[in-house]
Amino acid sequence: MLELKGSIVPLVTPMTHGGHVDYPALKRLVLWHIEASTSALVLLGSSGEGTLLSMDERAEVIRFVIEDTGCTLPIWVGVSDLSIERVNCAISQAADLGADGVMLASPIYVKPSQEGIIRYFTEVADASELDILLYNVPSRTANHIDVETACILSHHQNIVGIKDCDITNERMRLYQESSHEFEVFSGDDNEILSCIFGGGAGVISVIGNIIPEIMTVACDLAALEHFQKAEALGAQWSVFLNTMSQLPNPAAIKWVMAKRGMISPYTRMPLMPLTFEQESLMQSALDDLEPLLNLNPAYI
Repeated sequence: MLELKGSIVPLVTPMTHGGHVDYPALKRLVLWHIEASTSALVLLGSSGEGTLLSMDERAEVIRFVIEDTGCTLPIWVGVSDLSIERVNCAISQAADLGADGVMLASPIYVKPSQEGIIRYFTEVADASELDILLYNVPSRTANHIDVETACILSHHQNIVGIKDCDITNERMRLYQESSHEFEVFSGDDNEILSCIFGGGAGVISVIGNIIPEIMTVACDLAALEHFQKAEALGAQWSVFLNTMSQLPNPAAIKWVMAKRGMISPYTRMPLMPLTFEQESLMQSALDDLEPLLNLNPAYI
């Protein structure tokens, strides 16, 4: 099992105005995350618009990052889909291209029972050539992976952890009491410290797309139990995250990255650019984040 800890970034997929993948921008992002000591990258997740790319496009993104950027980071790939057959194809594709693991959300749209979720993940894991991170994201799937369900699944040799967007102190307690060789990552940047203080492994961090060095330091501080320093950092991004959570993602984080000159703000349909009102909200939040953007991690 590949050891994962710290700040993992669900990388956005840069797009051109015409809706094509912007490969030069993608390479710049990957090299930046290597320099920032990001622990790993997740390609083609919800932040990476993975469900909006064709299988051929997905293959080229994975191949490009692994082969053409000189990437030395572990690469995980989002493979979420309702169909087990399509999930299996996506996992096989990622394995053939050299990915280290995959991340899979519970099935959308059909609202399965917990037993159905267990059977879904078990069938996928039985056939998988790669390690699997479960993905609990009720806001996108309209269902919930209960802690008991996740801990049952943790006994499968190919299921190594979970990205949980519903971190609470009680859920962390239950994970630590019940799980078996199973890593928990916060999927909510505002709960990174609750996750790590509660025994979790780190965060899969949307805001890591713009402050990867800071997120790496925050995870390190939390893991070392430097509570006051870690909490002081977290307080500086809470307003920004609260604003961004009200807006469509990845349109919001791409807009911020475009404002910083990193990529263009374009997304694939049906995702739309931010409205003027939404841009105004994000600009105010970005202004609030400015001290953190200018902070040198070496002096934290």
